[in-house]
Amino acid sequence: MSATDYKVQAYKLTDDQGRKHPKLMCTEYQSIQTSVAGDVEKAWDCLAIAAKYMKRGLPVPLDLAEHLAEAIEMAMHKPVNNRLTVLSKELHLAADNRRKVPYHPLEVFEFVEAIKDEHPSLKKAFESTGKTFGIGRSTVERLYKEAVNYF
Repeated sequence: MSATDYKVQAYKLTDDQGRKHPKLMCTEYQSIQTSVAGDVEKAWDCLAIAAKYMKRGLPVPLDLAEHLAEAIEMAMHKPVNNRLTVLSKELHLAADNRRKVPYHPLEVFEFVEAIKDEHPSLKKAFESTGKTFGIGRSTVERLYKEAVNYF
């Protein structure tokens, strides 16, 4: 499929000052964007649409360009070693198959706080909590940090 096969419509939208300006909208992208979050293949289709426009030297439709730009900006605000993972998640290219933890972060936090004085380090308290709750130490640590952010 070539870039010219994608239907592009021009819409007149207004900016903050009420001025009208054209905005290219990709109907092919619009038809799949609402279901991209749950479908890795459709997420790759979005990138393929952008690639077709770029290969032809055409401007990427604004709605698709905004989607890509927001994902890149989100990733750029993360530590370097996490950027690829964040970008993949923002573009919905990687399935988020993390099992749901049956415990609330505050529940884990309270347990860790109750036992942390009995352990030489917070890491050991996380390990002990993980054994008690039947979850991994890193999961306990993640839930603990989430609970800290509540406060």
